[in-house]
This record gives sequence, structure tokens and C-alpha cells, in this order.
Amino acid sequence: MRILFDQGTPIPLKHHLPGHEIQSAFELGWSKLTNGELLAAAEGRFDVFVTTDRNLRYQQSLTGRKLAIPCASDNQLAAIAEPHGCDRHGRCRDTTGRASTAPALRRGRQN
Repeated sequence: MRILFDQGTPIPLKHHLPGHEIQSAFELGWSKLTNGELLAAAEGRFDVFVTTDRNLRYQQSLTGRKLAIPCASDNQLAAIAEPHGCDRHGRCRDTTGRASTAPALRRGRQN
């Protein structure tokens, strides 16, 4: 399955989706696109668009889209990210317990 992460979707979520092709809007250079432009660009190229924007359904017409659009709350995503030692922004703790941001986990970057 081809999955696109919106700007606010934490990259550590990808660890819970093995076997899927995951890219972020940032990674594709789509950071400046409006929600409507982003959805249009994603359709046909991705199967799922994961977002944390709870207002998307009120701002865009989602009827007839060929794209599944799950919306996860910050609390749900924090519960996923924390077991990996990272917060929802991809900030992780190193082996000494100091906060750091691993390059592969920075928002918008993937392995």
C-alpha cells in the first residue's frame, strides 16, 4: 500500500506500518501545497493520506475521493511514538537520556 504522511504526521508512525511504501509531503516537496492541492496530487499516486488535521473534512470536499484519509489525534500518535523513545515530533532520547533529534526521525524525513 502506498501511504502519504501529511506535515503533522510523526515519522515514527512508519515503524508500525511495515511492508508499506511511506512518503511524507515534506519529502516530496509538497510542503507549500494547500490541502486541496495536496489531496489532488496524492490521488492516483497514493492509496492512503494520513493526517492529524481534524478540520480537513470541513475544509475540503472528500466525497468521491479515491484516497483513504484517516485522521489521527495527537494523543493517538503520542501513544504510538513514545514506545520508540520519541515524542510525536520525532525528538528522541539518546543512550545517555539526553534529548536529541535523530536525522532519520526528523519530521519529513524517513530511512
